[in-house]
Amino acid sequence: MAFPKSMASSSLVANIIINKFVKYLPLYRQEKLFRNVGLDISRANMSSVAYSIVETALAKIKNKHVDNLRKLLPYSNDLPEYLKAKK
Repeated sequence: MAFPKSMASSSLVANIIINKFVKYLPLYRQEKLFRNVGLDISRANMSSVAYSIVETALAKIKNKHVDNLRKLLPYSNDLPEYLKAKK
């Protein structure tokens, strides 16, 4: 399993994410499509999975961005607090 405490496989989650954010297919329509093939996956479940994936991805992107800025500006005194080296 790709996600602890979840029965969702990584391919199912990828399908939900791609349909939502690439194909702009709303979750209520995905819910109907899943129901038509015999899967009972609620919008709430799809939403929570999509939110956690996006939140994790954005955190990784932000951390990478902060690390790159620290490398580019290691001695700058004008850096915002969240970019200054942690003690």
